[in-house]
Amino acid sequence: ERIERDWLPIYTAEFPRAKPRFLTDETDPGAGACSTAKFVDVVKQFKDSQGSPEAETITADLDKWRPEPETTAGWASYVQGILQGAHGEPFYAPSEKGE
Repeated sequence: ERIERDWLPIYTAEFPRAKPRFLTDETDPGAGACSTAKFVDVVKQFKDSQGSPEAETITADLDKWRPEPETTAGWASYVQGILQGAHGEPFYAPSEKGE
């Protein structure tokens, strides 16, 4: 509910031509590797890898979720916005929710 209320409006404002949906085995069988939960995990890995040798590999992994019409620079800006709490919504992974 929180994602639909808070995050989807941000996403659709940034990527108006994209058609966002939650990727689960129900909506997209076999999508486990690109699910919404996996996206959050990869964003966390990206955040933690900044300045490390793994950063380039994780950046490439994160690109799997970039909408087709979006440029690499636009996508990077969107991800940085997520990490910096754009629109008043701070980023946290499920494991950090209780912190």
